[in-house]
Amino acid sequence: LVEKGYSALTMRALAAECRVSVPTLYRKFGGKQELVLEAVKDQFRSAILGQVLDAAGLHGHTRLLRLIELCAAEIGRMPDYYRALLGVFVGESSSDGNSDNGPGAATAINAEIMAEVRRSLQQMREAGDLADWLDLDVTAQRIAAEGMICAMQWGSGELGPEGYRDAYIFSTCMLLLGVSTGEARLAFL
Repeated sequence: LVEKGYSALTMRALAAECRVSVPTLYRKFGGKQELVLEAVKDQFRSAILGQVLDAAGLHGHTRLLRLIELCAAEIGRMPDYYRALLGVFVGESSSDGNSDNGPGAATAINAEIMAEVRRSLQQMREAGDLADWLDLDVTAQRIAAEGMICAMQWGSGELGPEGYRDAYIFSTCMLLLGVSTGEARLAFL
């Protein structure tokens, strides 16, 4: 993905790289889109969500802010991979000039982030740190969208990894400042 881009990847090249036959890849994944999507989701889960989910003692707002920090750290750790992935997200042009929107990785990763953000918001609500009237699904969707906006700014060179982190934390804090109470509200100030 990093070296060739999504459009130039072939099942034959992927099979050779994985040291398996082409039919094996098709049986296991169904096609290039499904294979790349599964690889991206696996990388994201193990690099970011696994650390958040396995971290002892993180709940509510601390869990949410740690998720953002891990996203930024991962972008800084593998910038070429994530820039290539952003290319897949926005769709690369294939050699025939048609748009290739890739495997839906943006949607899959956004769903993973939204689910994790929603868990954190639910924990905040249970701790009494979040307004009862707030729609957690809509709020999680907004926070995940802010992360994608910041990632696009990072990918275009407007932000470095630290700028990505700072912008994403700022956006999240601004979204939650008016609806949070107690310890969470203090953290978002």
